[in-house]
Amino acid sequence: MFVIEWRGPAGTKAAPHWHTNTELVAQISGNALVGMGDDVDLEKGMPLAHGGFGSMPAKMHHWYVAQSPFVVLIEGEGPFDVNFIHPEDDPRTKTSKK
Repeated sequence: MFVIEWRGPAGTKAAPHWHTNTELVAQISGNALVGMGDDVDLEKGMPLAHGGFGSMPAKMHHWYVAQSPFVVLIEGEGPFDVNFIHPEDDPRTKTSKK
């Protein structure tokens, strides 16, 4: 089992992605929109408010956009992985420009 605390400012995004195992999310503070699918569509996003909880089954394509500063707890069984739908969204492959 693992627990990750993720925090950030308004506007933070988790681009469309999926995980090998089920992911449980608890919105500790702040507000966000979450959605399912291969592309971010804010009009179809569901609100996740302070105290809210979500469960994303294994391999479900989903995304997250913070509407305010936030703290989220992400829980599940490891190993934890993040598989981005669009490779260009993967921050692990981006190089910094000097």
